[in-house]
Amino acid sequence: MLRELGWHVPQPEIPANEMNPRGFGEPEWAVRFNSMTLEWANVHISDARPRAWELIDGRETSAERRRALTAWLVRSIGAGRDVVIKDPRLTWLYRDWRDAAIEAGAEPSAVIVSRTPGETLASKLTVNPARGVTGGLAGWINVCLRAERVTRGERRAFVTYGCVLADWESTVTTMASSLGSHDGLVVTAGARGRIDSFIDPSLHRSHADLDGLDLPDSIRELADELWGLLQAAARSGSSLDADGAFDALRERYEALYKTSEALVESSFGAVERRIQRQVRRLQDELASARGDVQVEG
Repeated sequence: MLRELGWHVPQPEIPANEMNPRGFGEPEWAVRFNSMTLEWANVHISDARPRAWELIDGRETSAERRRALTAWLVRSIGAGRDVVIKDPRLTWLYRDWRDAAIEAGAEPSAVIVSRTPGETLASKLTVNPARGVTGGLAGWINVCLRAERVTRGERRAFVTYGCVLADWESTVTTMASSLGSHDGLVVTAGARGRIDSFIDPSLHRSHADLDGLDLPDSIRELADELWGLLQAAARSGSSLDADGAFDALRERYEALYKTSEALVESSFGAVERRIQRQVRRLQDELASARGDVQVEG
């Protein structure tokens, strides 16, 4: 959609598939770079652990990787183009990209696009049915809180998926105003027609909500409150004076997660002991195999 309005999406993009036949609009280079960075930090794209924030923010980024990111952005920006980098992994790595964009001579800003927790959960379970609903919802909460906190104080806009489908033009106008780029937004008749044909109700493949799901009340309440804050931010284009509310939700989520970890500590301990036994057995088998080879030699 933004490409039709004049923004540049670096090529090539992640190809479309059966799950997303219209394409992802995500640059392949950015997705590979971000995926590798998260893997090295042992952080998942939908990581529910509050500690994942520390793992990402506390890691060391090599000078070589920083130079590679900045160089790619310089090539992508070209002659003063407005560039859009779409990748949900940016929630974890926004600061890396912001710093690289500034070094590349750009003025970075962020657009936080949110879907309802029920829709997001349904989509995640379609891709990974083995993931439980409680863990999936916890991941949604942690990632949304991260997106808000890491972009606080930056030029940013909040958008909901439903608003884009219902009235994309008003949504984009509000977004551009929040980012300070309203004067440069021109919606031509041709662009309007192409976007209208691209955005249709069939894109709204999941209309799920949290009703009927086997979820603890504590996490359901957190998700409902967080979604309410994100909706309010999207209506105004910014988070208004909701910093305190977001921070309070973060504290409650951390407390809930800590309590949940304590409840299953014995289960974690049992798994750890089983893995240790398996490692020792494999070490014994390897030592025995080496001894047989030496005797035969």
